[in-house]
Amino acid sequence: MTELDYFIELGRRDHILAILVEGEPDDSFPLQLRTAVVDGKTVNVEPLAGDVRADQLSASVKKLGDEKLRLLAPMLGVHFDDLRQRARRRKRRITAAALLSAFAVLAGFLTFALIKNRQISAQNEQILQQNEEISRKSDEISKQNDEILRQNDEISQQNEEISRQKDEVSRQRDLAVSNEMKVMIEQANISVGSGNKIPAKKVLAQAAAMRETVGEGNDEDLYTALEYAVYTGSFETVQTIDNDNRQFDSLVFSHNDKYLLGITNLNSATLIDAENGGLLHTVSRAENATLSSVGFTQDDRYFYTVDSWYNFINVYDTETGEHVGEFNRSDGMAWNIGERIFALEDGQLLIPLRSAMAVWDPETGAEEEILATEGGLDSYLQPFLVDLSPDGQSVVMGSPGYGIGMKIMSLDGTVKARLADSFDGELVTTPRYTDPSQNIMLGELRHVCSDYYSTPPGNANRKAAIYTDPETKYAVYTHYDGFIEAFDIRDPDNVKYSWCVAEHCYNSVTDLVFHGDLMASCGGFDPRCAVFDLSTGKMVHVLRGTGYTHQCEFSPDGSKLILLSGLTRNIIHVYAVQTGTLLYHYTAPEGLRFTDIGFTADSSASVALLEDGRALIGTLYGTLDELIGQTAE
Repeated sequence: MTELDYFIELGRRDHILAILVEGEPDDSFPLQLRTAVVDGKTVNVEPLAGDVRADQLSASVKKLGDEKLRLLAPMLGVHFDDLRQRARRRKRRITAAALLSAFAVLAGFLTFALIKNRQISAQNEQILQQNEEISRKSDEISKQNDEILRQNDEISQQNEEISRQKDEVSRQRDLAVSNEMKVMIEQANISVGSGNKIPAKKVLAQAAAMRETVGEGNDEDLYTALEYAVYTGSFETVQTIDNDNRQFDSLVFSHNDKYLLGITNLNSATLIDAENGGLLHTVSRAENATLSSVGFTQDDRYFYTVDSWYNFINVYDTETGEHVGEFNRSDGMAWNIGERIFALEDGQLLIPLRSAMAVWDPETGAEEEILATEGGLDSYLQPFLVDLSPDGQSVVMGSPGYGIGMKIMSLDGTVKARLADSFDGELVTTPRYTDPSQNIMLGELRHVCSDYYSTPPGNANRKAAIYTDPETKYAVYTHYDGFIEAFDIRDPDNVKYSWCVAEHCYNSVTDLVFHGDLMASCGGFDPRCAVFDLSTGKMVHVLRGTGYTHQCEFSPDGSKLILLSGLTRNIIHVYAVQTGTLLYHYTAPEGLRFTDIGFTADSSASVALLEDGRALIGTLYGTLDELIGQTAE
């Protein structure tokens, strides 16, 4: 509106052009365009505008063709009628030119079409001839194709036969690998049974690698064998080594646990493969005296022998057994070198001498005396037939006698229990579904206790009780004398007597727990836990405790069972339910007892709570992959 006022004040009203699209002029145009001041009076004027109003857009666009001339006329400084006449004349000229051009093009096209028609006719005749030739050749090709199809059928049949033979070969190969895997598993079980768990784990690792070929068909046997081999109890034999009737006066582990080195009765040292017990190298440099000690460099690249009487140290290549170097302190006197020397970093050896200690590099022969003393070294470490492995997991024990041999023994279980300040998780225990009133439901009991046990004796641990499983399928009555009677109570109106056992005869049942169709019962002073199949009464396993059995618990998944025993409730045993094998056990710190036992909710750890608030938490391997991973350690 401001712009309109400005243009009008400049006297340029005739430069304001408008287009009316819809509505009436009085409603659509601004007041400045509809009125003007003439001689001081406001009068109505008609604005210069194009009118393109119409009912449809197409009609409005058509009107715009004429109305645009009305707007252009003042811009060009001409009259609207003159501009419209010029536009009409131009349109007629364009139309005439277009018609002439069209007639010229049409005439040229007709001439071109006649010429082309003749050429096409000639080409058609040529094409007909070519088609006849093509048809003849097509017949020949068709015959050839039929022959090729016949040959393809023969090849396809041959390929099917080859594929069948390959499948059969593959099946036979997979079967052979599966059988080989079964044999390896059986060999590992035999090896573990004879006390050789180290080579058994290597064999099972190889068997596990075959799963990619044979699939999961042997997983149950592999899992059981791994469980048998991986879990190691305290002081359980994990490898038995044949000493070849030699007397060993000293034994040491290499730092990587792969080798044993011992002094033999042949005045020599023998290098032994600790993983399979094989004798690798036997070396001797002492002529008249027994070697004092033996050992390895820190990187286990070399092993050494010490002759402290004649004062020689000899170093050998562990891989080849070849002699590498000699440290010589022979001067006619005995004991210039201590009986035992020590391995330092960078392959150097620390050697006790009479008046100092020497650092010696076997590879270069360089030596340096340190910590010199005036009085000399008065005593030397005497060799023992015991050595701790570098990782603190195993101990080697030997005997000076003939034919007794040596053993590598586990100092602690493979699954360790860590002593925690407290247990913050959920301790899962099985509810004891016990209700003495159910005696009415059971009806007549068939077992009758002897006169001595007909009434509860003074021994308070001898109690009768009734237990029902969580699903209320079975009821079990435990007598004072340890007899157990089982009933099927799924139909309360038709209770069925199932079976009676005397596994804990003359001993009380101190605890009884269920998992599915399995039942476990503790025998008190009969330090055992019996596992039964409730549906048949068949005894599945008898698991040993120590001294007295107080309590037992199934893991939530039913795969493990923890047993609390010991007269002072201080010993824990953990068993595999499927095989009945002891996985590991541990004892409470001195002077303390366990107050409760159980498992974590995911069955990944056993838990034993101590009376001082702390807890022993033992890690369990729940999957086959976890057990396979342990074979590499």
